[in-house]
Amino acid sequence: MKRLSPFIAVALVSVFLGAGSVVGVTYVRGTSSHMSNDVVNATAATATIRQISEHTSTSASPGIATSDFSALYAAIRPTIVEIDITGQSGRRRSRQIQAQGSGVVLDTNGTILTNDHVVSGAQTITVTFTDGATASADIVSTDPTDDLAIIRTNANKSELHPATLGDSSALKVGNVVVAVGNPFGLAGSFTTGVISGLDRTLHGVGGQADQEGLLQTDAAINQGSSGGGLFDTQGELIGITSDLENPDASTFAGVGYAVPINIAKQAMRQFLGG
Repeated sequence: MKRLSPFIAVALVSVFLGAGSVVGVTYVRGTSSHMSNDVVNATAATATIRQISEHTSTSASPGIATSDFSALYAAIRPTIVEIDITGQSGRRRSRQIQAQGSGVVLDTNGTILTNDHVVSGAQTITVTFTDGATASADIVSTDPTDDLAIIRTNANKSELHPATLGDSSALKVGNVVVAVGNPFGLAGSFTTGVISGLDRTLHGVGGQADQEGLLQTDAAINQGSSGGGLFDTQGELIGITSDLENPDASTFAGVGYAVPINIAKQAMRQFLGG
């Protein structure tokens, strides 16, 4: 399995950009760049939306006791992938970068949801699945404002285990949640916590737009967790982990943020034409 060295991404110039104390949780967060959208076949897009909708409405698992999360982890771990990119960053695309994040499988057509900042500036994208199998991927579309992106891989369908989409509008402060991602290259890491706040706003830096309506959680997330899943105890995806807030801008100090899945659903309709 392809891994980056813990704590840093090795590049010709290793850079972690950002101002203030809010940072994206990939190894390297390049400058914001709106990638050109691939042309999406309308028939395939409609099928994807239908598949996601059907999976959401029919696949919810029964509640799992919070005293033992092993069954919950086993159910949702295959839905999370590692995303490794190589690319260029900087105003003149002069810095070569390697970066790593996470993603969530949406369907068996190879559609994967992640953060925009995970794939921004990507020239190559490699997806690693639970069993260590890898496949290349391409960007379908990005939404820098909400920090969301859709990529697609032609991996074997046996590797693709779609997540069950939940309803983030039903969340309350104090709800138990779990996060699964690849912090520091530690594949499939699982952490627990609660919803600590709702409708948070992160103010953009460096010309980036503000992000609104975010979930706040104390489930531990760190660099490499970007694009991973925030789940409820039913195993339903209720957010995409995206940022952490910390005075030293390096490791988790109890305040993390996730894009609510309902915002992601709106983006998916625009991305995929449904």
